[in-house]
Amino acid sequence: MWVCGNCKHQVPITDDLKGFNFRKYSNRISKLGCPACGSYTIQQAYDDSYTAGIFLIVRSKLKVCGGKGK
Repeated sequence: MWVCGNCKHQVPITDDLKGFNFRKYSNRISKLGCPACGSYTIQQAYDDSYTAGIFLIVRSKLKVCGGKGK
């Protein structure tokens, strides 16, 4: 089970990564996102070993509805 670091939404891990809004842009660049809050990570590997690379994490702002009464 994968848990979003922003909203704590849980997604079961599958081979096709269907629940993660996975998108492959090229051989070394891909995007993985949370379907609940819209936060995502863009990964770019340095080489074909995929052991190191650059990660850009974009977190959506969670809006709190309601609140403490007056």
